[in-house]
Amino acid sequence: MKTDKLREFEPIFYPKSIAVVGAFGNPFKSGYTFLVNLVNAGFRGAVYPVSTNDSEVLGMKIYRSVTDIPAPVDYVMVCVPAHSVLPVLDDCATKGVKVVQMFTAGFSETGNRDGLLLEDAVVQKAKEGKFRIIGPNCIGVYSPSVNMVCGPDYYLGEKGKVALLSQSGGHAGRIIKAGIARKLGFSKGVSFGNGADLDSVDYLEYFAVDPETKIIGAYIEGVRDGRRFFNLLRQITVTKPVVLLKGGKTAAGAVAAASHTGSLVASQAIWSAVLKQAGVIQAENVDELVDTLIAIDRMPYCRRGNVALVSGLAAGGGGDSVTSSDACLERGLAIPPFSGETRKRLQSLVTWPGTFIPNPLDLSALGGDLKNLEVALQVVGADPAIDIVIVQLHADDAYYMWTVKGLETIIETIISFVESRMKPLIVVLPPGVVENERLKTEARLCQSGIAVYPSIERAARAIALTCRFYSNQSSR
Repeated sequence: MKTDKLREFEPIFYPKSIAVVGAFGNPFKSGYTFLVNLVNAGFRGAVYPVSTNDSEVLGMKIYRSVTDIPAPVDYVMVCVPAHSVLPVLDDCATKGVKVVQMFTAGFSETGNRDGLLLEDAVVQKAKEGKFRIIGPNCIGVYSPSVNMVCGPDYYLGEKGKVALLSQSGGHAGRIIKAGIARKLGFSKGVSFGNGADLDSVDYLEYFAVDPETKIIGAYIEGVRDGRRFFNLLRQITVTKPVVLLKGGKTAAGAVAAASHTGSLVASQAIWSAVLKQAGVIQAENVDELVDTLIAIDRMPYCRRGNVALVSGLAAGGGGDSVTSSDACLERGLAIPPFSGETRKRLQSLVTWPGTFIPNPLDLSALGGDLKNLEVALQVVGADPAIDIVIVQLHADDAYYMWTVKGLETIIETIISFVESRMKPLIVVLPPGVVENERLKTEARLCQSGIAVYPSIERAARAIALTCRFYSNQSSR
């Protein structure tokens, strides 16, 4: 069964050839955008433009129909109006196409009879032609293994172990781009829109057995077969974390979901209860979904939420110590006191006799010497009561106090600690005045596999959700 599922989805995520059906004379048309993005991403296969309006685009011959292409076609992107779709599907059946992804909208999401009937006809064409439908009303597949980008989104990141499933094309693009910016690697992703043929359960069944996928992120507005969906999630979460954002939680959101992808939405109370039973990590918004995927990716199997808070790298950290303690404790994390040995070793770094060394640790009490940061991290990391170290860094203060050289020293010290694999380390790096330097700092840290968050609140929430998942998993 596993082999069959992998074989079934191979042309979806690893197509050897793609045809783009749509107008190419206008650079603002979706067909042109899809084609250009595939070419610019360096898709590792053949690309064929199909249109009745032009003869050449980007130096490539334009074919009048899919059937005119002189080579096999695995995957077809359809970017034509809804009233033109059915003849294109007939051509796909004749050609022996395996997958048709429909960017085209105007089907069940409209709520009108004509749209519903047209979607039924699309599904019937797929059954008769023995090909699968992604969509309609979607941006399709993201697969870095073959340099395949999601239609209108042209960003291609490094391959990783997170699979993304999204009913919304806009959210799929935002999540992937946010992940790429923070060096979160995706194994693959799919925006499936109305899910007229392949829906959320089909993709989850594949992600469950996909050897390249270790973590699953999902944005879901509604499902057709709730029992099958939740039973599958319960099985998956035994071995793979699932972070899910449910859209349409409010009455207004449910109406929007119905007009967006034609989804029927159950009450939020039912969703929340069943997702909890299935062991799914529930995200409250897109930021939290990405934050939590990053936390799981960077600190796997962390069950306890005992954190050490380190601040005051370039200025007084008293305020940070207070607010970060509140943020962590309010979200279910613990801030245990340092052991006697840890306090003794930290005390030797203090320039002011009699200074008390608690957790949170304010490094300004250690005399503002960056050499103390390296020692302090090693000492705190060795404390058996500590599971995770959170370092709060304000680029403005560090740049003002030490300029770029000081920031470089801090970055190298943090990276060195993480490479020692002593304990997971998270960096909180809020936006500020020296934004260019802050962004460079964030990029360096992310590139080294370090989770970076813009606020302690977002960091604490992601860490707490991750620890809670692994703690619950160990008792299942």
